[in-house]
Amino acid sequence: MSNFKINIDSKQLFLGVDGGGSKCKAKIISSDSSIQGVGISGRANPVQGIDVAQASILEACNLAIEDAGLPPEAISKTVAGVGLAGVNIPSVYHSMSDWNHPFKKLHLTTDLHIACLGAHESKNGAVIICGTGSCGIAIDGDNHQVWGAHGLPLGDQGGGAWLGQKAIISILLAEDGLGPQTSLTGRICNQLKTKPHEITELMLGQPSKEYAKLAPLVLQEADAGDPMATSIVSEGADYLASIVEKISTLYDDMPISIIGGLSEQMMQRMPTSTQEKIQAPAAPPEDGALYFAWQNTKIPEQVAF
Repeated sequence: MSNFKINIDSKQLFLGVDGGGSKCKAKIISSDSSIQGVGISGRANPVQGIDVAQASILEACNLAIEDAGLPPEAISKTVAGVGLAGVNIPSVYHSMSDWNHPFKKLHLTTDLHIACLGAHESKNGAVIICGTGSCGIAIDGDNHQVWGAHGLPLGDQGGGAWLGQKAIISILLAEDGLGPQTSLTGRICNQLKTKPHEITELMLGQPSKEYAKLAPLVLQEADAGDPMATSIVSEGADYLASIVEKISTLYDDMPISIIGGLSEQMMQRMPTSTQEKIQAPAAPPEDGALYFAWQNTKIPEQVAF
């Protein structure tokens, strides 16, 4: 539990939701902290499907409510703070805002925003997300500056889906005799249970999470010394490091954290001088989503998330 001290009604239930390209995590808490529960479901990036995202949010929230020992109808009494990948795109934000949801109230923002609120306990700071995708944000008062968050195939360098996609491209180039041979071919074909010339049909149109499943193999082959895997991982780490350096240049002494499933592995591949500018987050994104819900509620009393 983080150290957020928040003024809210002792009867109120709050839900914090962190939805990304591979999973959705929800946390419920009562304002006196006596009730808590957590639920995890599948992908919740509305760019990959509004209906899928909404279903994942509801599943994670219902699991959190069940974990807290509350009846299903408790969902109608919750104020939900929801941070999602993809809602930085205006049309996606409006589609999600039009949702006929079951919550008492829903306050919507980006996954980046809630990650930063959690990492720095609502104070000024910066966060880089490196999970299925990648992006960065710096919050300085009312000023929010974002890097990336473009999604595949337009961005997400250093994220798991990007690593997997780059590996697939390298395999296909090698198969055509237009690129160097790589140990990625055997490793990835074994995992996919396919042959190189069949990869296109298998992977074309797949969501980001399917490409992200290949990221561990890319990292393993880079560690084993495969030149192509090493090149891919280095390119991704350099991109993420460039965001850290940009933030350091623009904002003196701003605390910077990196979070996400690949954050540790990619950070270790950054220059030492860059790593020294990164600090551990104070709390996870779902706590940031809880704080965001409170920010938009403004009910007196006190609680610690």
